[in-house]
Amino acid sequence: MATHVVSVFIDDFSGEELQPHDHRQIRFGVEGAEYTLDLSLAHADEFLTLLRPYTQAAEPVRKPPKQRQDRSARLQQVREWAKAQGTEIAARGRISGEVMAAYTAAHA
Repeated sequence: MATHVVSVFIDDFSGEELQPHDHRQIRFGVEGAEYTLDLSLAHADEFLTLLRPYTQAAEPVRKPPKQRQDRSARLQQVREWAKAQGTEIAARGRISGEVMAAYTAAHA
């Protein structure tokens, strides 16, 4: 037996059923909360038009840089801790799961 799944898009503002080609999902945030709205193209345009004066005056939030430096610093701390415990550990490369687990347990 075959199953056929049908997705039905509903405009979150008006409650009307939308066609897939007449649909837009809008993501936005206010005071730290994130939201999504499924809207018809007309309602999406209306929503964005209403927000335009505010978004033009606002400053975009920049994503923080990747945590590479934090990760590198943490791995260096693990290496130093392991050496202080008398464990032989390479200055570079992968740190074993056993050493990582021992470090985490010691610093929990």
